Amino acid sequence: GFSLFERTIYSFLIGGQAAFGGLEAEGVSGRVGAGEGVRLKLETPLGVADALLGAAGQQLASDLSTAQSELAAVQAVEQQLVRFKADMEKDAAAQRDALLK
Repeated sequence: GFSLFERTIYSFLIGGQAAFGGLEAEGVSGRVGAGEGVRLKLETPLGVADALLGAAGQQLASDLSTAQSELAAVQAVEQQLVRFKADMEKDAAAQRDALLK
């Protein structure tokens, strides 16, 4: 069941017999305390995860900056199009008025 799995994982993390095939009886795991064993086993994966999260955070910050710059450019083009449309409508109205007179 799950409790057996949980005990096996905990035994592995603290360097128990189930994980190391009896090395604990030979004194290998006795050199490091249970808490220290867990720390040593988790330190590298956690360090890698921390580095990956840091790199992902930097990439997201860069992507956000790029997206904000692109948004500003799109908004500037949109404003230019609004002004261009207004100018074209004004010119078209002036030409219609000239034709009708």
